[in-house]
Amino acid sequence: MLHHTLNRILHVILDMGKRDERPELTTLAARIGASCTTTLDALSALDRMGLVDADRVRLTMAGLVLAASSSAKADAAPRRSVRMRRRAA
Repeated sequence: MLHHTLNRILHVILDMGKRDERPELTTLAARIGASCTTTLDALSALDRMGLVDADRVRLTMAGLVLAASSSAKADAAPRRSVRMRRRAA
């Protein structure tokens, strides 16, 4: 669960930056669907990993690269239709 939260935070901060929005703790928590405490703990973990500057709620260069590359992979992944999933089952 924590890994999903960390990944989600990276992507939301990236998305907010693209929209020229200033990420704040309460806004970030609402966007990822977590409490402020959980979000703060996750930001601290990301800060320790060198992916986020928790004080400024900004991605570091390493965090930007990770978030952008995983977003690009998700966008490029082939989408399987419902029909294809039924055949595979």
